[in-house]
Amino acid sequence: MKPIDAEHPPAKPDGADLKITVKKSAAKKERKLMTVKEMGDLLGLKKTERYYLLHKNCFTTRTIAGKTWIDRDSFEEWYANQARYHKLTGEKPGQELSRHSYSVRDIGEMLGISEARAYELILEKNLETILVNDWKRVPKEAFDRWYAGQHHYRTVEDRMQDRQIEKATISIPEMAALLGISKDRVYYILKDPRYTDMLETIRIASRRRVTKRSFLYFLTQQNDFSLAPESAQVTAQDTTQSMASSCADLADNLQWKDYISLAEAASRAGISRQAISKFADRGAFRRRRMCGVVRIRREDFEAWLLARQRNQTDGCVTSAGSR
Repeated sequence: MKPIDAEHPPAKPDGADLKITVKKSAAKKERKLMTVKEMGDLLGLKKTERYYLLHKNCFTTRTIAGKTWIDRDSFEEWYANQARYHKLTGEKPGQELSRHSYSVRDIGEMLGISEARAYELILEKNLETILVNDWKRVPKEAFDRWYAGQHHYRTVEDRMQDRQIEKATISIPEMAALLGISKDRVYYILKDPRYTDMLETIRIASRRRVTKRSFLYFLTQQNDFSLAPESAQVTAQDTTQSMASSCADLADNLQWKDYISLAEAASRAGISRQAISKFADRGAFRRRRMCGVVRIRREDFEAWLLARQRNQTDGCVTSAGSR
């Protein structure tokens, strides 16, 4: 037997301390669980609706001393993946569900249409749906695929961007009115090889529009068409000023996605801007001048640059091998 240390005698179990420890353990366990009544009060449900959710096995439950308890973690997981029930605390439901799907109401709000019309649209376009709490939802991937493949419907956000682009463009009827010709004649101009390089068009919600920048260029580069007399007298100056002021906006919004500047081309090729111009003169790549701005077609330049780099590499290999 070990000798008893008179200065440090063994501690005797304290009944009060033991009770406190047991209470703390029970309280900790209760924080992980909630009663059916607590769940109902949290959602503002009556007794029938509470037990309806319970019997649908929406959450993980435990039976302790004949009483049913709900696991709080399983409740929160269920709450984040449904949109029918709302906590009285105001916490928004379906946060996890919203990450990968849209409700019919969500689609209506995005497209600026009624919820009823959004539901009809889902049926008309045969969009993929999932059923959550007896409510149809559309997976985001399915909606995004459909939206990218059509031009008729536009989200509110896209319509705001469209309005910015519309300021830098004119519609086909507007171009016809400015030139004093019919819309059919405008479509003929857009197809005519003599003018296709002068006029740049953009589709906004399936409607074709002509950039103001290119229309100004068209007016100065050919003698077949000009502003109609009535347009020239009344609106020519205002129209020209409006078009000129929107050129910069158009460049900012569209960023000339299909074209690059001479400076960018020269930097990427490691040569001067003058050299880039000479290559363009020889037909190495196409370029366009609109309102005094010269741009090079990106696709042509990429192909030319790749071929040029290959030729330089082949030249280095040949030179190294001859030594």
